[in-house]
Amino acid sequence: MKTPTWGEIDAFLAADTGWALVRGTGHDFYEKTLQAGMVLQTHVSHSKNKSMHPDTFTNLICAQQLQVTEARFWAAISPGKSQRAGAAEPAARPEKLTLALIQELRRRRHYTDEQLEGLTGTEAKARLKEFHERVADRTEP
Repeated sequence: MKTPTWGEIDAFLAADTGWALVRGTGHDFYEKTLQAGMVLQTHVSHSKNKSMHPDTFTNLICAQQLQVTEARFWAAISPGKSQRAGAAEPAARPEKLTLALIQELRRRRHYTDEQLEGLTGTEAKARLKEFHERVADRTEP
């Protein structure tokens, strides 16, 4: 049985629309949200020319991570083919609450740890923007 290289796994992710890079370290980590809302996750090694054990490819990568048959995998990386179209748009990830935002909320708005708990960076920016707009309205002639 032929097993793909990591470069061919990467080619599959490019051909099978909807995969988004979510993190790159020693490996590149990808996610794809299917129309039913299920999120698939996989990773690709930076060693693009190395292959993997047949069981890893068949049982882990195809069956669990990509959720395709081997035949569909190979068909997808044939020129001009795409395995699945119409993936849902990746859900917008909330921006992380950074130390700078925490410090600004504490300094400007006097937020407590309890008020900061569960707050996203996007929400923090909106609250700070609202604060700055109110301050600007009071200072304009």
